[in-house]
Amino acid sequence: VVRFDCHAERRADVAMGAGASAVKLVEEAKESGVTEIDMSSKKIAELPDSIGELRHILKLNLANNKLKYIPDTIGNLKQLVAFNAFNNKLVELTPSITNCSDIEEFNVSCNKLTVLPRGIGSLHHIMFLDVSN
Repeated sequence: VVRFDCHAERRADVAMGAGASAVKLVEEAKESGVTEIDMSSKKIAELPDSIGELRHILKLNLANNKLKYIPDTIGNLKQLVAFNAFNNKLVELTPSITNCSDIEEFNVSCNKLTVLPRGIGSLHHIMFLDVSN
C-alpha cells in the first residue's frame, strides 16, 4: 500500500503534454485507444462530460489537480479498475461512480469529501481504498 502526504509536492510522469486542456487530453485518448490515462498534475479544474466516452479505459489518474466534481458520465467507464483522484478539491462524488463495478483501486484521499455515495459498498472488487484526509 502506497500512501502520499496530502501536503507534499508530487510530480507524476505525464503521458500527455503539460498544459494541455482536459478536453484535448480526452480527445487524444479517444483517438489513440489507450487503456491508461494519466492526467495528474495538470491544474485541471473541470473534466469534460466526454470522459465517459472512454469506455476502454482501465486506469484513470486525476491526482494533484483542482477538481471539485467528477461528471456523472464517469459511470460509463465500466472497465475501469483503477481510479485515482488523490489531492484535488472534491466536495462530492457522483453516485454513478458505483457503476464502475470492476474498480480494484480507489483513491480519493486528500479531498474535501464528507460522505461517499450510497452504493460504494457494492464495489466488490476493491483491494485498495483510500478516503483519508
